[in-house]
Amino acid sequence: MKLYALPGATSLATHIALEMAAEAAGPDFCRFEVVVLQRGQNDEPPFRRINPLGTVPALVTEEGVVLTESLATLLHVADKAPQSRLAPAPNSPQRDRLHMLLSMMVSSVHAAFQLYRRTERFAGGDEAAQAAVQGLALQRIDRYLNLLQAELGVGGYLIGEHVSVADLMLFVTARWGASLPRPTMQYPRLWSFTQQLAAMPAVKRAMQVEGIGMTVPPNGLG
Repeated sequence: MKLYALPGATSLATHIALEMAAEAAGPDFCRFEVVVLQRGQNDEPPFRRINPLGTVPALVTEEGVVLTESLATLLHVADKAPQSRLAPAPNSPQRDRLHMLLSMMVSSVHAAFQLYRRTERFAGGDEAAQAAVQGLALQRIDRYLNLLQAELGVGGYLIGEHVSVADLMLFVTARWGASLPRPTMQYPRLWSFTQQLAAMPAVKRAMQVEGIGMTVPPNGLG
């Protein structure tokens, strides 16, 4: 498999999932490569031929199929390595919960961060309009982070007592939130969860490959 990623983007979750799957399955897991694009390379013709939308993640499967969108890539990796326990069994209540939480994060929560970080896409160059959009976005993000924090179980994870791909997406989201006016550190259970995942070897390896740490620039890139 080959994963195309941008440093610290949503693709980081799939990158970590690949590391965890390989760690759990050992030689039984397929070989994988991670291509870390620089900002802007995703808009250039070579990558556009892989994904015409220019977005990450883009995962080329063993069969040569290109999967895009984190929901699809995360579930694909998890199901490739059931030993990793990154996803509950299909047709189980826990699997339904995984789909629900992942869908929320990759659609609604991601969109709220885009409203805040890429305000010009929605409000143009009008500064007053941008400020209004950012204020609305921060309210939405706060609501989602509080909700997701409440969803963490007694074991510290979103589903049961083992890391799932939903937790990996939450980690990426919480990392983004570290540079907000109300940073992730002010959500105690969420910040504890974030630190716990940041200490895991697979997470460390993925972040090292992408050249990022836990300090996030104010503009959210990297």
